[in-house]
Amino acid sequence: MYYFSVENNAVEEIIIKKSRFISYISPVYDEEEVQKTLDFAKNKWPQARHYCFAYILKNNTLVERYSDAGEPSGTAGVPILSVLRNNNLENVMVVVIRYFGGILLGAPGLVRAYSQATSLVIQKAGIKRFDLCIRLQIICDYSYWGNIEHKLLQKGIIVSDIEYSDKVKAHIYCPIDEQERCKKTIIENSNGTAEISSWEKKYMSLK
Repeated sequence: MYYFSVENNAVEEIIIKKSRFISYISPVYDEEEVQKTLDFAKNKWPQARHYCFAYILKNNTLVERYSDAGEPSGTAGVPILSVLRNNNLENVMVVVIRYFGGILLGAPGLVRAYSQATSLVIQKAGIKRFDLCIRLQIICDYSYWGNIEHKLLQKGIIVSDIEYSDKVKAHIYCPIDEQERCKKTIIENSNGTAEISSWEKKYMSLK
């Protein structure tokens, strides 16, 4: 189970016939974060003519919404959403802020401008794959930990929160469909002595 999105915010700007198009992209996971992202854009770039946006949320259901924010119908929000769809992105929002330069672009020009602004900010942010991962806790003897950690890192597994006391305790994040193989690796490299317990699941970028 996985989806594609961006991991961090990014900003890009283009000028077309004296109008400034500032595109802002952010990962979002619910409607509250959508509103916060829009509010941030309005506060960061005040007195703009338009704050057009689109977003796609994927939790239990798919939610897609957009706004032309005063531009002619279908010339801003829909092009932004189309670019998000074409890149197969989810849990993401793009706001394109326009400072009007005094020259009308016409409907085709606006569609091209908002599409270009969205594509550029996606390119700048970079697309990543997010896998549904499970967090496992490992407790093992010192003598086994070095080999266990090496084998897990070779598989691209995230190792974190390592604690050294009478034994080594650590947490790992592995894709849900790799869970049994991860456990097998840990058991085999600890002669069956490692303790493994399962914790929460969440989507993560592993690369």
